[in-house]
Amino acid sequence: MVRAAIRAGAASLVPVTGVALLVRGASGAAAAALALALVVANFALSGAALDAAARRWPLSFPAVALPSYAFRMAGLFVAMSLVKSSPADPIVFAIVFCAAVAGLVAYECVVWARTPWLALTLSEEKL
Repeated sequence: MVRAAIRAGAASLVPVTGVALLVRGASGAAAAALALALVVANFALSGAALDAAARRWPLSFPAVALPSYAFRMAGLFVAMSLVKSSPADPIVFAIVFCAAVAGLVAYECVVWARTPWLALTLSEEKL
């Protein structure tokens, strides 16, 4: 799932930054590229940390999930504060960041809904 998200982020980088360049200029294109990079990097780091924890010991998964999330959110806040003080367009950054997060969450929902073992364990009576 992480590799597919990285491919989707890379594929959408050119069109999204192109539209931002046309609409808001170079600062908009820089903001769009930074927003996409942050969202994809955050997702990739999350996947890597959780995958490493699950491979090492499956029961350590919950113990890694919350601290990993806290560190990644702290990193995102630091990155966002650096973007705020840069010449990148904050409006474009916010729009692209939110759209990328929403798209990634929708993608995760589709992948989880199509997971065969999940479909076998959830019946309509349980929902």
